[in-house]
Amino acid sequence: MASYQSPDPQWHIVFDLDQLAADEGVEWQLAGISHCILQANLCLISLSVSGSDGHVCREYDVEQQGFVANSFHFPFGKNVIHWRDANSVFVAPAWDESQLTQAGLPCEVWLLQRGQDWDDADNLVVLPETALRAQAWRFLDGNLTALDVIEAAHSLDQKAYYHLDDDLQLQHLPLPLRCDVLAYSHGDLIVKLASNWSRQGQDYPSGALLAVACDAKTAQLGRIELLIAPTAQQSIQTIEATLSGIVVAMLDCV
Repeated sequence: MASYQSPDPQWHIVFDLDQLAADEGVEWQLAGISHCILQANLCLISLSVSGSDGHVCREYDVEQQGFVANSFHFPFGKNVIHWRDANSVFVAPAWDESQLTQAGLPCEVWLLQRGQDWDDADNLVVLPETALRAQAWRFLDGNLTALDVIEAAHSLDQKAYYHLDDDLQLQHLPLPLRCDVLAYSHGDLIVKLASNWSRQGQDYPSGALLAVACDAKTAQLGRIELLIAPTAQQSIQTIEATLSGIVVAMLDCV
């Protein structure tokens, strides 16, 4: 910390993109880094070629400063890949035309274990090609309670959400079609509404941020708490879940 705060901090290179590009003779550009929360030395590095929309994905160890043997790695495409734990990932593949919707985005979600052949991975969902896209991720609550969620986007503004249980079975979460599930915090799904919603005898306005109790095992929804109801001049931009609560970034009169 003292070095970081000093006028001349001592930086330590953990990944050299230019050196990789020179070694492989490819104009790699960094498209994203996803760290594994449960094993922080592991990350998935996404690399695009000359700024293309697609990318390849490789697993990297920041402590060993090298790509991981027996690693997760995926071919070029508009793939969406998220860690489930240190030895498994959710994959929405997009390296083959058969895996795409008419919008050119992934229509499938798979669960792949470390060292597993793709043919042996678990296919969790396949959407029709008329849908927009599918993706999945794992939420971790402050006590590391896990909640696996699959998002099936039927269009730009209509989405269905599902809970993936321990037997890899999908259970529909009875949320409105026009909403975004943003986090899982203290046993609550943090949900942003994109339309008005009536539930349990209460009305909730479009744009509101809600905390919806959700059991991590059964996915049963419980009480709903209105966290923020923006005025006509306000809008919620992003939220971040922390160990103690959530941080909300808002715009007020732009």
